[in-house]
Amino acid sequence: MAQYKILLVDDEVDVRESIARTVDWEACGFSLCGCAAGALEALEMAKDLVPDVVMTDICMPYMDGLELIERLQQMYPAMRFVVVSGHDDFAYAQRAMQFRVMDYLLKPLSAQGIMKVLRRAKEQLDEQDRQRVNLEILRDKVAKNAQQLRRGVVLEYLSGSFGGDA
Repeated sequence: MAQYKILLVDDEVDVRESIARTVDWEACGFSLCGCAAGALEALEMAKDLVPDVVMTDICMPYMDGLELIERLQQMYPAMRFVVVSGHDDFAYAQRAMQFRVMDYLLKPLSAQGIMKVLRRAKEQLDEQDRQRVNLEILRDKVAKNAQQLRRGVVLEYLSGSFGGDA
């Protein structure tokens, strides 16, 4: 069972600590690799931790969560995101969806709601890993087949049977 890393970002200490404390990360296939008090701190932490998923609030001082997502996507295209917001504003949700976030959770949050989202995120990450492995296997097979085909063509050419009877 693969365990993925998640970085939690929220400028509200109580919210951040509550989420960190109440969610059973391991049961969902995750380890909480860090907690950041804002987007700027999260950018720095992401460089060292390279989490698979970033769970971020939208409204934070200096840089909002959507700008954080945009910057991290440029640096780490495979990174996934879950947005947490106290704003039931369609414009925020619409903009978040443009960034292909995995989910958009409204505060107040429940541990069960977060864990449901994390289980879905794990399924998506597992599927992504399976596809990556299958693609690597396929590339290896194509490379081996291409090598065998080249050998066969060279042998036909050397034996004089290349090109057939004209």
